[in-house]
Amino acid sequence: MFCFGTNRATAIPSHVNRLAIRRKEPDMPSLTYLAPALARIHPDWEAVLDQAAVAARLAEIDRLLVLQQQDGKTLFPPPPQVFNALAFAAPADVKVVILGQDPYHGDGEAMGLSFSVPDGARVPPSLRNIYKELAADLGLGVPASGDLTHWAQQGVLLLNSVLTVERDKAGSHGKLGWQTVSDALIDAVNRDNPAACSCCGATGRRPRPSASTPPPPGADRRPPVAAVGQPRFPRLPPLLPGQRLADRPRPPAGALGDGPRRAKLPVLNPILRRAALRGGRLALS
Repeated sequence: MFCFGTNRATAIPSHVNRLAIRRKEPDMPSLTYLAPALARIHPDWEAVLDQAAVAARLAEIDRLLVLQQQDGKTLFPPPPQVFNALAFAAPADVKVVILGQDPYHGDGEAMGLSFSVPDGARVPPSLRNIYKELAADLGLGVPASGDLTHWAQQGVLLLNSVLTVERDKAGSHGKLGWQTVSDALIDAVNRDNPAACSCCGATGRRPRPSASTPPPPGADRRPPVAAVGQPRFPRLPPLLPGQRLADRPRPPAGALGDGPRRAKLPVLNPILRRAALRGGRLALS
């Protein structure tokens, strides 16, 4: 069973990564603001972030973040947590990608995992709706905590398309170029290891580079979040006794789609538009 357990502690991964965006080019600037976050990612993400275009974009983002910090602006999530989504699983071990837009912009909310908030923080409306959908689909209770660290530990990549934001200014970092980085991360997961991808909100309406099938007609006219009350999450057979989520075979591309699809990321409707949950039946407790 895909376990949404009660372990709410924000665990620090056991591995220690040595990445500081190591580049052979002597003119490639080192990173400052993002360095603490990069020190915590799983080492297998290094090759993705070390691609020339991605590394160059990160260097520019880092420069802009340093300038904003020097101007006295408060940025979220805290610097060590910017790449928290990459801290728990290697690309090959990702089972589900849940893609959000940008981090929460209120104090004490953003923690580097899309839709997740630290234990004890108020559960935001977006996550509350996800919980309601899971509860409605599966007949289970709604968790009191919004900390999704235990999802990340099971191979759920909780990634935002934009990884930083200025306090109280939603979408303020949408033009920093983070999409170059998040697109590369999703492509790395999907290249040889097609994973389920769920694009939530307006981000879900932007075609992903790894999805060859366009969104269904009229998709751009849909509201960012569909009305609560319709089944969103596929029901798959529960795991066998002793079977781990990582041991489950992947479904064929499009197996859980809403029609014939050739894209590696199947298209589903409506709240999780390109979602196919690889792994066992979702459970909340």
